Amino acid sequence: MGPLRVHIDAGDADPEETDQLTRQFRTELLGLDVIDANLAADGPGPANAKGDPVTIGTIVVTLANSTALVGVCQLARGWVNRKRGRRVVVKDGDRSLELAEASPEQQQQLIDAFLEEPRKGS
Repeated sequence: MGPLRVHIDAGDADPEETDQLTRQFRTELLGLDVIDANLAADGPGPANAKGDPVTIGTIVVTLANSTALVGVCQLARGWVNRKRGRRVVVKDGDRSLELAEASPEQQQQLIDAFLEEPRKGS
């Protein structure tokens, strides 16, 4: 199982707030059964920039096992439901899950369909 890409969209949040929320989400991910969760790099930055450039809102997650994917999906659902206007996209290889405002039943149906969908090549 390759790494996941998790992208959070905090609606009307500015880039600084989105960065803060991304880092908080990363901390929550690290509480799950994951090997690592890193802010996604976005290629080379400006010539005078210090540090690694990152894609605001995107985290690359390495799961400890396939069951950890369920925890990531549930965390994403909880995060979306904390505040109106939020959205999370979880990409696992060629499949993706997008959670936004919806009923709990609709969100669970989306999660179930995502988890049941086989990855190409597996």
